[in-house]
Amino acid sequence: LSESLCSLLPDGPRLAFSVFFTLGPDGQQDLADPPSYTRSVIQCAERLSYDNVDCLIAGEPHDIQPGVAEDLRVLASLTHQRRQRDLDKGQIDLRRLEARMEVSETGELVEVTNASAPASPSHILIEQCMVMANHLVAAKLVQAAEEEDHE
Repeated sequence: LSESLCSLLPDGPRLAFSVFFTLGPDGQQDLADPPSYTRSVIQCAERLSYDNVDCLIAGEPHDIQPGVAEDLRVLASLTHQRRQRDLDKGQIDLRRLEARMEVSETGELVEVTNASAPASPSHILIEQCMVMANHLVAAKLVQAAEEEDHE
């Protein structure tokens, strides 16, 4: 599935369920423009890699189309603001830790170090968008369940 039907390759249209929402300049959801939920057909403008998007966000050379690059810069700024605000409010960053263990020739543990790398800007961008969409879908499901209970 991930290689064909559900892939986000730019070689054709894909069926999707989409959540559309508007963020203000501060990265907060624009409550004057309520989210919408719909079945959709999407087509990617280009295939992106995390490394290439990281280069774009860092201001380094990349080969992303200009229109897509500008959209990604805006989105990166908004999602960075959202993440920083969440961290400032006390959100815990639960990144997966990777322990590296060094053992002696006799098999005894010599040292344990943290070999985890921080999340890249492109991963944070995707994570923030997914969390926002998931939050909106969950709120919609709760609202529908509450309305059903009152019937």
